[in-house]
Amino acid sequence: MSSPPLVKDLISDIFGAYGNHYLANPLFDATAVSEGYQEWALRSAAEGHCLALRDDRRVLGIATLDFDGPRTEILLAGVVTNAQGRGLYAYLLKAVEDHALACGTEEVVISTQGHNTRVQKAWTRYGFVPVEAFLTVHLIRRRLLPAYEG
Repeated sequence: MSSPPLVKDLISDIFGAYGNHYLANPLFDATAVSEGYQEWALRSAAEGHCLALRDDRRVLGIATLDFDGPRTEILLAGVVTNAQGRGLYAYLLKAVEDHALACGTEEVVISTQGHNTRVQKAWTRYGFVPVEAFLTVHLIRRRLLPAYEG
């Protein structure tokens, strides 16, 4: 997938309401977070590491990938909002797996925040095995110290 406007639109639709850890931080502007996701996806697309799930008329989902030796990491993956809930996400994961196998990958890795149990359940149904959990902590210092005068 190489159309930047389409990639940006897909990412906006799929991840617009996603309660990620960046949006949990009051210091991050929601628009900037969305633009960051778009930039991330565009970079993968420009490198040829972006897969699309299509029907006869349109793109229904997108997956952006990173390759690191024998491992493929799914960076972003999702189905457009008006096509969710129909089991299409499994087809997107299968496309990633087929692509990874064709590239000689031995392992596919994907991650999300701990509270995103909906996607974790989909991954488990598909056959992914949970192996680790990490907690993301955002710290805020509202009062800055005066400049150091040494």
